[in-house]
Amino acid sequence: MNVPSPKPPSVPAPMEDLLPDVNQGDGEQLKEMVNNYYKKLFRISGKWQTWYQTQISYPSLEEVDIVNLDMHVMNEEIKRALFDIKSWKAPSPYGFPTGFYQKSWDNVGKN
Repeated sequence: MNVPSPKPPSVPAPMEDLLPDVNQGDGEQLKEMVNNYYKKLFRISGKWQTWYQTQISYPSLEEVDIVNLDMHVMNEEIKRALFDIKSWKAPSPYGFPTGFYQKSWDNVGKN
């Protein structure tokens, strides 16, 4: 059986195309451009939609549970969930292994 491979995410212009506009000594400008590049690369396109109860035959959720689905996720919750996953399991063919985020938590956990 042929299973189609997942479609790769759309990628903005290569970072090299952005670099000619950066002064060699301007580290802050370079840092900002790299940061913006990756924000654009990994952002979720489309409008955010609020949670609502569907009429499909799934079990109904209590109103408090529906509200909780839309709550802000705390950094400590993300860290706990991340460190509960085996270190070198990749989430997808295009993702970094969990161990990368675990080893780099002091840097990536802030964002």
